[in-house]
Amino acid sequence: SLRRFDLKLEFSFLKPQQSWELFISECVNLNIKNYLELEKQLKTLNNLTPGDFAAVLRQNRFMPIKDSIDFYKRLKEEVEVKEINDKKTMGFI
Repeated sequence: SLRRFDLKLEFSFLKPQQSWELFISECVNLNIKNYLELEKQLKTLNNLTPGDFAAVLRQNRFMPIKDSIDFYKRLKEEVEVKEINDKKTMGFI
């Protein structure tokens, strides 16, 4: 099916520094304090995307984020439910 598209884009996962910068930005937007202590933990979250942040922020509408630890835990849960296949495949599946 990819042959039908003239342009093909690949969106990769966020790099650790990008994840951290987005976390800081959203904490500021949400008026969440004491987030600096979570830098190391957040940077270890692999496969984090801006979409994960968006999903957690949408959940915030009906289940408010309590603090930076709660925000981190929700992002971690978003990553954990992903089924990532890191194996290189060749040919048809």
